Amino acid sequence: MISHFIFTVLALSGVLFAGEQSPIPADDIILFKNGATIPANPINIDQQPANGSITLTFQSTYFNQPLPVVASDLKEIIYPSHKKQMEGPCVVWFATGETLSGQFESLNTDYINLTASWGEHLSIPLRSLRSIVFNQQGQLIYAGTENPSGWTGIQGSYPVNSQAWSTFRGSFLSTPPGGTISYPMALSDSIHVSLSLQGRPYVRFLMHLWKDDSSTANACVDFHFLHDIFQLTEIVDDMADTLANDPTPQTDSVSQESEVQSQSTRIDLFANRQQGLYYVYIDGQLAKQCTREVAPDRPPTSQAQPQFGSGFSLESFDSILLISHLRVTQWNGQFPGKQLLEPAKQLPPSRQQSFDFPIVQLTNGDLLRGSVSSPDAANFHIQSHLYKLVLPQRKISQISLVSAEADIASPDATLAQFYLTDGSILIGTPLSLNENTWQISSYSLGLVHIHDTMISRIIFRAPSPPVSQS
Repeated sequence: MISHFIFTVLALSGVLFAGEQSPIPADDIILFKNGATIPANPINIDQQPANGSITLTFQSTYFNQPLPVVASDLKEIIYPSHKKQMEGPCVVWFATGETLSGQFESLNTDYINLTASWGEHLSIPLRSLRSIVFNQQGQLIYAGTENPSGWTGIQGSYPVNSQAWSTFRGSFLSTPPGGTISYPMALSDSIHVSLSLQGRPYVRFLMHLWKDDSSTANACVDFHFLHDIFQLTEIVDDMADTLANDPTPQTDSVSQESEVQSQSTRIDLFANRQQGLYYVYIDGQLAKQCTREVAPDRPPTSQAQPQFGSGFSLESFDSILLISHLRVTQWNGQFPGKQLLEPAKQLPPSRQQSFDFPIVQLTNGDLLRGSVSSPDAANFHIQSHLYKLVLPQRKISQISLVSAEADIASPDATLAQFYLTDGSILIGTPLSLNENTWQISSYSLGLVHIHDTMISRIIFRAPSPPVSQS
């Protein structure tokens, strides 16, 4: 392997760090496809137009000279010191699977304009989007599994203890015998917890909702998820074998990774803990509902009002688990009903003249279909053949774009997947790295410039096989 050859040459040339030079900060972790791992910082990108290859140069405390590595030899670059941020007020979901978090600016019939979390102003064609989600102030409590910072009980990216929780390509991974991970979050009395789950050879795990109560009795509410009760989806066989042998495997096929993700089961828990009402949905269908009184016994005090929840934890046991798309939000406390259905399935069949109109979901659950525009960030104009409305942005929850199928090609040919600290996921090719700023050719956004403090990890994808010329 090229990386093995590089290490050998460095050692023979006497370029190992001698100790008398100033140490180079090395907070980042570089993982190679051949299993090698070193702490090092990327400092430069060099493109070879002749053969299309890309070489990244790293600095490390283990070497006193820069270390060049061909991108095709890289598996991941992980930034464990870059702390997770909350999603922005607006999140757009692309048809390619990418997501972008930022500040909403305006919307017309063709484009949405927003400011990304890293500061760039972007104009995005609506034909490339599936939906636009608005995180109203105070509604979002937690989102994401791409960055484990703030969690206790989860292993760092390296070294990884195979018998513990760790991270795997933007998901939380647990291998036998399992354990417990927790995150301190202030849970409101009514919450909605959603996540995607896979398990092998079966699913068995606990979800704990902790409350702010000094007494040990009824300190939390437990939800025990078992495969035979909920009929949860298992990980496909070849993926399970890989996970059992390597906690951080390299998925060489983009299509295989997409297949694994498509096999996951979605779990939604709606909890009104003040009234003791709980609803569990599996893949959008109501699976269980129960009641339990969980209000704290202690009386309110002037120093601190009792709140329902000060933490959230997941406990695994003797099976392999992959958990992704974890999201905790406030909930209105009412029976969810059809809340989990896609907006298009909640509405009656549309009239022919409104078939291509977006569907606007309001914060109270109401749905509207019509043309949508917003000349500023304050108000939305919604118009159909039946009504013409102007609504403040704070009442908009989501806009689902149901226009005709766009001719969107697969991004398989791109080199890397960038996970950002705010939950954004970009697919693209790194072009340059200057003064800790990455220049990335994003598949959906075009050319963007992102400071490395915004990046949580970079996963290098296997290049597509060359197309034969007949």
